[in-house]
Amino acid sequence: MGNFETEIESVPITKERRVPKDVDVLNNAGLPRANIAASRERPSGTEGRPRQRTVLQQHVEFFDRDHDGIIRPYDTYYGFRRLGFNPLLCLTAVFIIHPSF
Repeated sequence: MGNFETEIESVPITKERRVPKDVDVLNNAGLPRANIAASRERPSGTEGRPRQRTVLQQHVEFFDRDHDGIIRPYDTYYGFRRLGFNPLLCLTAVFIIHPSF
């Protein structure tokens, strides 16, 4: 770590949840990337993702199954299912997300 403190004696949570030691795995972590969602696990982004689309466009494309440019409630439901969430949580997500937008 640098020349700064990462733990405070009077705040136990700062000792329980220590700062990761391998944060330098992703070079220039604060650098915006136009077409990849870089992470520590995947510094080059997700393999096979179209490089001619922005990260936001790729995100929307994941949920827009019929590619009509509109994310309908059933698109949200099936998108959450594809992410591995259980049906009840997927349905809850639909009722939280769609009335909000």
